[in-house]
This record gives sequence, structure tokens and C-alpha cells, in this order.
Amino acid sequence: MKRYPWRIIAISVAVLLLLAVTGSALAQSEVVEVTSPTEGEVVAGVIDVTGTVTFPDFMKYEVFLQGHGELLWGATVYAPVVNGTLAMIDTRIYPDGIYQVLIRTVKTDSNYDEYVGTSIVIENNLGAPQPFPEVVSSPLYTPVAGALTRFVNCSGDDVQVDYHSPGGFCSADDLWIPFKEQNSPTCPFVDVLMIPGCEYQGTVRGEGQSRGVGYTLEAEKGKVYKVIYAGNAKLYHGEVEPDERATTDTGGSDAVVVEGSQEVVAVVNANTGSTQPAAPESSDKESEQMLPVSGQGQDTPISFIIVAVGVILFLLAAGVVAMRKRGQPA
Repeated sequence: MKRYPWRIIAISVAVLLLLAVTGSALAQSEVVEVTSPTEGEVVAGVIDVTGTVTFPDFMKYEVFLQGHGELLWGATVYAPVVNGTLAMIDTRIYPDGIYQVLIRTVKTDSNYDEYVGTSIVIENNLGAPQPFPEVVSSPLYTPVAGALTRFVNCSGDDVQVDYHSPGGFCSADDLWIPFKEQNSPTCPFVDVLMIPGCEYQGTVRGEGQSRGVGYTLEAEKGKVYKVIYAGNAKLYHGEVEPDERATTDTGGSDAVVVEGSQEVVAVVNANTGSTQPAAPESSDKESEQMLPVSGQGQDTPISFIIVAVGVILFLLAAGVVAMRKRGQPA
């Protein structure tokens, strides 16, 4: 039987371990990149922020603009994007000036990292920012970590929304959504990630109403829902198609990607109890608290691991050659 020197065995084990670590790192790679707007680009009007955001244990990512001493929320998305649209930003609601695009990646355990993207120059020459955006900034892509529900208030009253489930392991919360300004082309909204397999129940109550309008949703993994309060005790609710992705976007390769979106399946009139086809919804804008900057981007360790593997392989080859010269079996 051939006897292998301990040095060859030790080096072989080290190589196998490093290859295993490399494979794991490649599988768990985190990529955050803004490709448009480009560094220093002058922008105006509505812009698409494009790029890639994908990472392990994905829950959501958030887009912020940092400028004029403030961190301004731009969008929240519950699906990874690879070579696609990260957000749609109406730059006219911000004062002219220089802004840094920041991406926050939030994992399923609620831990997050922040990445510095490109620096842009907003130049609309309006004199003063316009009060309302003309687009919805957050795409409704198919979620990867559960079922996504967008609660929308298109009424002239502040509303209180609650959701809960008879199942003890399911989530529950109470939400407050501000009223839609009369001249605003968009409606305030809040996105909620729900647990698949849960039946959610709740009510939507406009300010001054003695009773709310009820709804029920069966949360299924990867589904998108909307609950829209239109005022006058009318509530539109049901499953909707996810937003269409860019043809270059492979982040949703495991998701159902369809053309068109935003069709709500039913509306309940609280006064009559009748159900009828849903009316089309206007676009909407989320009201979300601004968050502090907490960190910078992190470099991936993959390149260092590859270099280490190369060094080990070189040492292995050198050891084999040296042992052969000594007349020992390799």
C-alpha cells in the first residue's frame, strides 16, 4: 500500500476545505450596485434608479437620497433585482442640489447593512420643490419572503387599519395612513409582509367613522394583494398582479412575471354589503419615517478566498515536486 507523507495529506485537506468555503461564499454572495444614474449625473423629473440588489436571507431593500443634511426615503422593495429597476424617483419633490444614493439591505432577522451608491445632481430649476410625486416609487414585485399587501388610502380622511389572524403564529398590527391631498396624483400607502398560510382579517376605519369596513385575505407565498380605501365606506381589496420587471432583470427568475398590474378583484360597499368589480386605482406614495445612516458598504470576501486557494494549490504542487526529487512517493 502506498504511504502518503503527512504534508500532502494536510495540504489536500486544506485545499478541500477552502474550496468548500469558496463555493459557499459564491452561493451566498451579496451584490449591491447602482448603474443608473451614473456618478455625477445631472438629473431632472422622474428617473429610474437601476442596478442590482441581491443578498442572502433577503427580506427587503430600501432606497434613500442623502442631501442637504437629511436622509430622505425613496422606495422600499420586497424582492431582489438583478439588472433591473430598483425604484422610480420623482426628483421634483426634492430641492435642487447634490445627493448621494444609499441602499439599505434588510435581512429576515431584521439586521441590515447600508451601501453608498452614486452621487447625483438634481437640477429641475423650479424655484421650490413640488409638493407631491407623480409616480409610485416602490415597485410591487413578487416578494420572496412571504406575501405582500399594500394598504392604500385614496380618501380625504386619515384612516386606521388593523390586521390579525385567528392563527396564533401569524402576525398582527395597527397602521395609520394619512389622507390623500386633493391635488396629489398619488395615494399614501404602507406595504406589509405577511406570513404565508395565514388568513388575515381586519378593518379600515376613516377618521370620524363609528364603524370600519372589514376585509379578509388568504396570504399565499409570493402573492401580492391590495387593500384600498376610497372613501365613503368603500373598500377595494384582493390579489393583484405583480409589477412588470425590466426584460434584463433576472432577480425574479423564480417568480411569475406578467405584463400589466394593479387590477383589484373586488370592492365591498360597507353601506350595502354588496360586492362589485373594482375601480382602477391611482398611483400612490408611501409615508415612511426617515432612518439614520448606520454604516458603509461591505466588500465581498470572494476575491481573497480565490487568491488563497491559488496560493495553496501552488504550495501543493511545489511540495509534490520536492518529494519526488527525494524519491518519496507522491
